[in-house]
Amino acid sequence: MARIKKAWTIMETVIMVFTLTFLMGMLIISVQKMIVKAQVVKAVEDFRVIADAATRYHQDTGQWPWWGISADKSLWGMGFTKNNGGGSDGTPAPIARWDGPYLESWIAHPWSKEATDSTMYQWDDTIKCFRNSVRCYMVEMSMSYMAQTRRNYIANLIDRAIDNSDGPCNGTFRGDPSYNVGNGVCKDWSGWPFYWVANGSTVDNDLIDKDPNPRRDF
Repeated sequence: MARIKKAWTIMETVIMVFTLTFLMGMLIISVQKMIVKAQVVKAVEDFRVIADAATRYHQDTGQWPWWGISADKSLWGMGFTKNNGGGSDGTPAPIARWDGPYLESWIAHPWSKEATDSTMYQWDDTIKCFRNSVRCYMVEMSMSYMAQTRRNYIANLIDRAIDNSDGPCNGTFRGDPSYNVGNGVCKDWSGWPFYWVANGSTVDNDLIDKDPNPRRDF
């Protein structure tokens, strides 16, 4: 008896296409989660590397690096990569007892697509840190260009890795101080979340803040 070939019906074809599409979607989601997890691990390591570099800078010079990122890319990481962080108001100038470089180059965070000031880490400081009069020193990470939902998702993953998910108002990894300190109310992960490094004095000038013993008293 001749064997009869059974052609695929339209319904079977649709089911097969649907199944393959579903499996492909699940694979993409799984890969995306793995990528984000690797990015979070890299971000946590970056925070710790920059914090360690700043601490060594402080131990050598008796003060903290100058804050901020200039439009001039040659000034990124002032004091960390070159001995040019001792001027007033961010003007490049050598500083005594500098024994760097403390970083080989300044670092772009894992979600950077290009090296712009909105996709780099930023060494910064602020007075009235944690809703008091103490200055604190920090490594900020720009997330302001992200949609709020994605920003919250990533920031919560970083917070889980660093602080066991204690939220934007507690621990070492916190929400942007311009949102959370300025009005004395802790809010969310808006703007530039930061990795806290040390507290300084109440003097509103980081170049003369020579506190030799950084304090973790928040």
